[in-house]
Amino acid sequence: VGGGSLPGFELASWAVQVHVPDPPAMAARLRTGRPSVFCRIVERSVLFDLRTVSEERLADLARAIQYALEGDDVDDD
Repeated sequence: VGGGSLPGFELASWAVQVHVPDPPAMAARLRTGRPSVFCRIVERSVLFDLRTVSEERLADLARAIQYALEGDDVDDD
């Protein structure tokens, strides 16, 4: 927490995982979009931690994810 002041301390959170064919490319599209969206890559997915996303910004996040997915075949696994 706070740049390592409490190593091992975990904050309660929840996340959304999206399976995509090319997670690094998806993450790059999200980072360079407007608004910029940061995610984690986990195996064949991108993971969005929603702990700091306010309810007012959820629609913006969903739209950014949708735009980044355009032209990408979403995995059905």
